[in-house]
Amino acid sequence: MENDFFSMFNISEQEIDLEAVSRNNVVVVSNGSGILELNNMLGLRFSDSTYLYLIPENKIQELKNIEEKDVRALGVVFMKPCSTFAEVIQEAYLLSWKFFNSNFGDSGNSPIFFEKEFDCVLENKTISEINNKIEELIYLRNRNLYKQVFKVGSETLALLEEVPEENLGIDLLSKLYCVITKREHSDLSLSSLTNISEKEAIYEKLISEYKNAHDLIYSFRKFINCFCDKANSYQNESNVKSNEAKIIEIMQENYMDNLNLSKVSRAVELSNSYVAKLIKDHTGENFTDCLNEIRLKNAENLLKNTEMSVNDISYYVGFNYPSYFRRIFKKKE
Repeated sequence: MENDFFSMFNISEQEIDLEAVSRNNVVVVSNGSGILELNNMLGLRFSDSTYLYLIPENKIQELKNIEEKDVRALGVVFMKPCSTFAEVIQEAYLLSWKFFNSNFGDSGNSPIFFEKEFDCVLENKTISEINNKIEELIYLRNRNLYKQVFKVGSETLALLEEVPEENLGIDLLSKLYCVITKREHSDLSLSSLTNISEKEAIYEKLISEYKNAHDLIYSFRKFINCFCDKANSYQNESNVKSNEAKIIEIMQENYMDNLNLSKVSRAVELSNSYVAKLIKDHTGENFTDCLNEIRLKNAENLLKNTEMSVNDISYYVGFNYPSYFRRIFKKKE
């Protein structure tokens, strides 16, 4: 089919600048009186009045300024990763003639491509982006990646504001509903919502719980904001665990020195009371008992594996008085 399409216009695939195709992601086919002035974008002549253009997405707004004498019909198609180039230009070509024949087939030089139709193209692209964001949200939510869920959710909300609520469609609203209600499907994706009966069941639940799209989007916003709170809570929990690990590491590396709570607190830049609380929560012991436990474990290892005397070991592991070391060592036994 691809080869047939190229031969239909008497052009070879070698004439297509594939590098330009990868750089640009909007295909425009025009049916008009001449070549459009689109900043020297790539153009191919299909016939006396039909031309193909590849333009960057950020330049597409320029199409709104085309004068009547330049064009009778435009077909604008956004490149999709899974589409072949031939499929895309064929779609754009058919679209241009669809506009021409259905609206102004015999009306002289009136322009076919109205702003409403142009906005519809952009709107469809935005809806496609929202669908992709929702699938990404489902993936992230199922893995409890709270921070990423909040980020992608915020991006989704921004896109939703670009599309009138009445144009969102049942499929997209149903997918939003699935995200909000936290459906327990670890493999939930866009493809899993193609079953007609499942989609109808979801939509029935949706309309029974929400009066309109506005209410659903409002609930979606609240849902995303909850993930912001979860992300902050998770971050705080991670910080606590990180501080606990640092404190224990400092004590294990410096137990031989004249270590005290103040020195450890200064090392981790936290208050004495907070460090004491973290140690208690982590080990169930106060600072002194925790430090003594570390020292006794190392003393026990030295007693078993060296010829050092008890007094030397007591000094080595940080005890200033051998008698105190002997007393607490016996208690441990």
